[in-house]
Amino acid sequence: MAPEQPLQSVGSGLWQFPLTGFFKLNVDAAVIPGSNHIGVRAAIRNDNGLVCGALAKSIDGRFSPFLAECIALREVLKLAKELEIDGPCSGN
Repeated sequence: MAPEQPLQSVGSGLWQFPLTGFFKLNVDAAVIPGSNHIGVRAAIRNDNGLVCGALAKSIDGRFSPFLAECIALREVLKLAKELEIDGPCSGN
């Protein structure tokens, strides 16, 4: 029987471990009105909650918050491919 995995508080929600055999992708983007760049952050964790990869970068351009989040997702998917992470993913 596997030990119960605790929830960890992150921001206003609770972070949950991915299902066994899955990886979890977490992304965030920051848009500053009037700025010519956005910030993106992302992390990939395995089913034990261990970080398999992470990134933080600034990307030039003016984007809506929705597009900035889409760019953050694209960046973490590129990272997963570079790290040869092969398996089902979940994310938030």
